[in-house]
Amino acid sequence: MKKQYIIIGNGIAGVTAASVIRELDHKCHIYLIGEEQYKPYNRMRLSKGILQNLNETNTRLKKEEWYDEQKIHLICDKKVDNVDPINKCVYLEDESSLTYNGLLIASGANNRELTIHGQKKGTHTIRRLEDLNQAKDDLEKAENILIVGGGIQGLEMAWELSKGNKHVIIVEKSSNLMPKQLDSEAAKRIEEKCKSHNIELLLGTSIDSIFGENQVTSFTTNTGKSYNADMIIYAIGIKANVPHFKNIELKTKEGVQVNDRMMTNIDHVFAAGDVAEYNGHIFGLWNIAMEQAKVAAHNMVGHESLYNPPTPVTTMNAFNLPLFSMGVINKSDSDEDVIDYSKDQYHRILLKDHQIIGAISIGDIKHSPVLKKAIERKRIINNSDDVSFNDLLQILKESK
Repeated sequence: MKKQYIIIGNGIAGVTAASVIRELDHKCHIYLIGEEQYKPYNRMRLSKGILQNLNETNTRLKKEEWYDEQKIHLICDKKVDNVDPINKCVYLEDESSLTYNGLLIASGANNRELTIHGQKKGTHTIRRLEDLNQAKDDLEKAENILIVGGGIQGLEMAWELSKGNKHVIIVEKSSNLMPKQLDSEAAKRIEEKCKSHNIELLLGTSIDSIFGENQVTSFTTNTGKSYNADMIIYAIGIKANVPHFKNIELKTKEGVQVNDRMMTNIDHVFAAGDVAEYNGHIFGLWNIAMEQAKVAAHNMVGHESLYNPPTPVTTMNAFNLPLFSMGVINKSDSDEDVIDYSKDQYHRILLKDHQIIGAISIGDIKHSPVLKKAIERKRIINNSDDVSFNDLLQILKESK
């Protein structure tokens, strides 16, 4: 009898898992279930093309025919209401049901909500294609746009909006932009680029109140200053979209907790991607979601695989300034670093006990694959004292 696998969530983790399961089992049935009306699409495109005419067709993760070719049953615009772990059955909101040999929860995450006194119409977050559709009217009309959050998504949107001749203000509660990915010197490079594109930065600042009769017209900060804004977009982190099924007691904290096989506490039920919490962490990164999905897929079909957490990697190309960040970025977590910088570039490699543990590059990132491999392989550099950045790169390039 053919086995049947069900995946809840059709983001990158769900699609990756479906693809791997098909590679491992050519005869099984695979059901990929998503709550949105759209076929699986690339969420990362939304912030990069916020003023473009993005739709289901030009943001797809896979071509429409791929699902037929791979014999993957794609179910859109349906919510899973309940799971029966004893009979291994999933119940959909239309009262239909599917049995499973393996179930993967890949329901992703939602953007964290912005809760501010006086919140008005014209306040948006961009996580789903529908969010972007709902924000289109405000995006077209707005002249002064506040972005709350100076992380990757906030910066990508600020760059696109500034190119669209919008006046943009970024509010970030930390003292520098991208605090999880950049040291203070690297962040300064991004800050300078923002200012050169007339983007106003309010760092170490938070929003106090939003004003307007109906539509937002202005806001005040914790410093007491007031600014005009006719639209607000917030990107202040993510929160795992943990499903709550009445007949299944999943072990959860911030997300659905998993072991190194991506298994939950329930037999034959796995989790991967932004909803999965491994060793107390949810990273919300593309490469990690894909790796978790691959491990889950292997174990679902009975091919044992252990999760070896990849080092978090961040890349960005806003403001015509390529950026690469990986691993440890705080000087306090290392005992040695190698730095090279000029007017247009900044590079830093961090080491601990002579092992390369992190790197930041801004301006020229063509060597990022070399640095990525060195960090992943835990490359040891003996006699690293007084070695220049270029010399260290050469050593890494020459090593196997």
